[in-house]
Amino acid sequence: MSLTPTIILTIFLSLTASTIRPLPKHNLSNTKHTLILIFIISTIPLNALLNNNDELTITLFPLIITPTENINISFTLDTLSLTFIPVALFIT
Repeated sequence: MSLTPTIILTIFLSLTASTIRPLPKHNLSNTKHTLILIFIISTIPLNALLNNNDELTITLFPLIITPTENINISFTLDTLSLTFIPVALFIT
């Protein structure tokens, strides 16, 4: 099962929410609210991947292309790495 629509929808909604809501005058007083919002948003991919018992690999195009070698970057988001982000945000 492809999780691409879920990831695209999550990115779209988080970017839309950040552009619709105007910046508050006192950014330091809204730190708690921002951390709670980021924690909730970060649990969406965690729940999607835990329900499917799956992992996600993101492969980027070669960023550095030389005549002798190409450097490819890929991120693997498994259960451990996806669990770390919400827990770290919750502790913060």
